[in-house]
Amino acid sequence: ITLDSSTAYGDKVSSAEIEEFFAEALTQAEEVIHISLGAKIGKSHSVAVEAAKGFGHVHVIDSGQISCGQGLVVLYAAKLVSEGRSVMEVCEAVENMKNHVHTSFIMPGADIFYKSGRARAVVAMACRVFQLHPYGGLKQKKPKLYALLIGTLERAWKQGVYFSFLNKRKINTDIVFITHVGCNVKQQEWLKQEILKRVPFEKVITNKTSFTTACSVGMGTVGFAYYT
Repeated sequence: ITLDSSTAYGDKVSSAEIEEFFAEALTQAEEVIHISLGAKIGKSHSVAVEAAKGFGHVHVIDSGQISCGQGLVVLYAAKLVSEGRSVMEVCEAVENMKNHVHTSFIMPGADIFYKSGRARAVVAMACRVFQLHPYGGLKQKKPKLYALLIGTLERAWKQGVYFSFLNKRKINTDIVFITHVGCNVKQQEWLKQEILKRVPFEKVITNKTSFTTACSVGMGTVGFAYYT
């Protein structure tokens, strides 16, 4: 974690730190499957791949996802392991499954995306002046803005839920992830009920996003992920 008077951001883990992590994990298991943040999103995947070269039983998989989408991939892999699948079977199944994860998000503004080079200055300024909220997702495994939603942040959340769960017939209703940055309990429950109005998911998991993701999107951001 790096802090100064006005900003906070998460830096990538070092190769030495992740080597230590792998070494510790191998004292508890014969094989390790490490599912990383999307390779096109951050540097943690490349660091993990480099660190894994020093071990014979560490398998690094690029989730192609962020936050809640990555969580879905991890849960799927854990399910396969619990069923007794071999390491290679799990890795092959996850490589196929990760392309069926749909991830979307609504942010309070575009300033952070502008600073990271993912949005133009005019977009960030328009969001500030006209109270617009970026709605986006992953396209070709990179964060992409799809639309700007107008009104209060709560209204943007409602619109984002509508767009995210529009194609109901292609949605697997087993599970949906909701991640958030700074939402209170009432807001989390509201988001859950809005989603369930549209799609009757069997399981809803709501949690805070990671520190790194929070620094990349801003307070008030919410994200959704499910299988297609």
